[in-house]
Amino acid sequence: MREFIQGKRVRFFNFVTLVILLLAISSLLSPYVKIHLSDIMPLNSKQTMSAYEGFANKYPKVIILILIPL
Repeated sequence: MREFIQGKRVRFFNFVTLVILLLAISSLLSPYVKIHLSDIMPLNSKQTMSAYEGFANKYPKVIILILIPL
């Protein structure tokens, strides 16, 4: 941790590369994975998660743009 704070970041994974890699993996695996968020959520929030999944499937680029600041 001290080396990272001092600026020695060569041995650590680049943040931009990590984000691009995770987006690529998730977009490649999403058509084959049959687990939905609404399946693993409690009963009282299933309808909300189902609505979110529908929006995310219809407008995936909007979700990515919204998540950039996070």
